Amino acid sequence: MGCTQSYDDPAAKDDKRWTSSLQQDATADRQLKKLLLLGPGNSGKSTFFKQLLKIHGDGFNDPKKFHTADITRAIYDSIIGQMKAIIHQCEEFEYQLSETEQKSADFILDLPRDVDINETIAYHINILWNDQMILDSFEHRTNLGIVDSCPHFFTSIDRISKSDYSPSEDDILLVRTPTTGVISSRFSINNHQFMIFDVGGQRSERN
Repeated sequence: MGCTQSYDDPAAKDDKRWTSSLQQDATADRQLKKLLLLGPGNSGKSTFFKQLLKIHGDGFNDPKKFHTADITRAIYDSIIGQMKAIIHQCEEFEYQLSETEQKSADFILDLPRDVDINETIAYHINILWNDQMILDSFEHRTNLGIVDSCPHFFTSIDRISKSDYSPSEDDILLVRTPTTGVISSRFSINNHQFMIFDVGGQRSERN
C-alpha cells in the first residue's frame, strides 16, 4: 500500500506571509493621520512643526533635521540680517541716531555675508538694541521680513557671541530656517498617530 508525504508549499507560505504583512501595513496606514502644512514663506509653518517636535516628538535631537552647525549659521545670519533690516527701517522713518549709535549702525551694515557673531559684533548689537530709535523702528516696522523673534536673539547676543556657543531649544525653535523640499516626522498625541509633512513655502524651496 503506497504512502504519501504531505508538505506545505513554500511558495504558498511566502504568499500568505506577505499578504498578512500587507494587510497589517494597510490597517496601520488607515489609522495613521497625515497632515500637510502649507502656506507662504514666513507664515510660521516650520515654527509650528518644531513646536510639535518639542512637545510631542523627540525634540531637536535628530541630526538629519537639526544639524548644530547649520542652526548656528542660520542664527548668525538671522541676527545680522534682521538688525540690518531694522536699521534700514529706521532710515525710512527718518529717525536720527546719535553719533555712537550711527557708528554701530554703519559697522553692522558693512558686515559681509556668512560672518560669525563675535564679541565685537555683540557690542554693536547691544548699543543699537538699547537705542530708543531702533526700538521704535522695530515696534512700528512695516517690513514684514522683520520677525517677532528678534528680541529673543538681540537680548541673548552676549551668550550667542561666545566661542563655545551651542543653540538652546528656544534658539532652535525661534530661528527662521527656510524649509527646502519636504520634511516629515511622526507624532503620537493622545494615542493617535500623526505623520506631519512640512513643505517649503516658496516655490523655489520645493525640490
